[in-house]
Amino acid sequence: MPDGGDPSGNKDMKLRRAWSIALLFGSVAAAAPFQVQHLEPMSWWVGMKHPELQLMVHGERIAELNPVIHHAGVTLVGVQRTDNPNYLFIDLLVAPDAAPGTFDIRFERDGNAVCVAPYRLDARRPRSALRRGFDATDAVYLVVPDRFSNGDPSNDSQPQLAEKADRSNRDGRHGGDLRGIQEHLDYIEG
Repeated sequence: MPDGGDPSGNKDMKLRRAWSIALLFGSVAAAAPFQVQHLEPMSWWVGMKHPELQLMVHGERIAELNPVIHHAGVTLVGVQRTDNPNYLFIDLLVAPDAAPGTFDIRFERDGNAVCVAPYRLDARRPRSALRRGFDATDAVYLVVPDRFSNGDPSNDSQPQLAEKADRSNRDGRHGGDLRGIQEHLDYIEG
C-alpha cells in the first residue's frame, strides 16, 4: 500500500463517519448555547404572606427564550427583559395551597424546550410565620468614645500616650471617654 491507506478499502467510509460525528457534535454544540448559569432566589416557600415572587435568571442570551412553568399553584404572570440579553426576570404568583416540591422551568423558543432549570418550593415550618423580622430594636449604634463626649477632662492627656488631646485638630485625639458615654445614655437611647 504505497499511499498508507486502509487495506480493507474503507478509507472513504471512515472519513464520512468521522465527518458525520464532527457535524453531529458541532450541531449539538451550536444548538445548545443556552443554559441557566444563575437563578435567584434558589428556592422559595409555599404560604408566604406576599404571594408574589420574582426570579432573576442569568445565562448567555437567556432573554431570547420564553419561560414556561407547569406546577400546581404557581402562575407565571409576567416576564421582564432588560437591555442585557443575559438576564431575564420572571414574575410568579405562588398560591397558598401550591404543592411543595421541585418543578422545571422550561425555556422555550418557538414552542420547543431549549433548556430547563429545576426550581424548588419548600413547605414552611410550623409557626415560621410568627418569627419577628428586623426592626428598630435591632439597630446598632456605633459610638467612638474619643469623638462622642468628654466626661472627664483630667484623663485627656496621659504621659504614656504619644499624642495629647487637641480638640482643635480634627484628625487628633479629642478626649472623649466612657464617662461621657454614660452621661449621655438618654441621647443614645433616643
